[in-house]
Amino acid sequence: EKLQQSGLYIFYEIFVDIYWLFDIIGKAYFFSYQQDYISKKLVTDGEMIWLRYRSGTLLLDLASSIPIEILMAVPALSHSYFLPINMCRASHLLRASQLFRYTAMVEEHLKNFLQITFNRTTTLLLKAAFAYIVLTHWMACIFFIIHRYAEINFPVTYVTADNLAYFDPITGKHNICASRVTHCYSRSIYFVLGSMTSIGYGDVTPHTNNEIMWELVVAIVGAYIAAIFLTFIQTYQMDSDARHYTNYQSKLQ
Repeated sequence: EKLQQSGLYIFYEIFVDIYWLFDIIGKAYFFSYQQDYISKKLVTDGEMIWLRYRSGTLLLDLASSIPIEILMAVPALSHSYFLPINMCRASHLLRASQLFRYTAMVEEHLKNFLQITFNRTTTLLLKAAFAYIVLTHWMACIFFIIHRYAEINFPVTYVTADNLAYFDPITGKHNICASRVTHCYSRSIYFVLGSMTSIGYGDVTPHTNNEIMWELVVAIVGAYIAAIFLTFIQTYQMDSDARHYTNYQSKLQ
């Protein structure tokens, strides 16, 4: 039953693993790089690319791309070791340490091969938006992890109070998510966004100390991200004004 419920997500995870496998091959042999920021010489030699990658993030990429999800396709393992296998999947989070480096590499390839360039403030806004999406996803997942594991014996959590799960007094546990997991996830995202933006409609609220403490963390991070966005937008506007003023002065001359 657990395997059937998570089958779609396992397929998605395997698809992502295949993508990262191709990414490793590309980094190892095909993805060129600039030798330095002064000469900006583009290195395209396959052997040089391999040597640079091997001495860099190769081992980290391999460790974070091990397709542990394949074990879930074995019924005996998925039934007996469902939780340990899912815990081991946390190794994929090692990829997160390279997010900004990865976006910089994509930006560099767009510039070198497709002649697509972004100005400084546009790049900052795109990176901030990407970071905001990733943080929102992680925080929503942590909220649900608290409900699923730390509060499995709690009769009232933010999920049970939202009528998305039900507590069984006989077993002393709730059923995690009585609806589709995507529905519980979307409500968790909604909860996080309401806390991060300080709107808080009140229809989804924390009910335990764990949830209250984590909501405080979410609110603080949300205020920090909002301040970063406002700063980037201000910088973008200032750069735009400076460009228009420069164009205006050149036309006068």
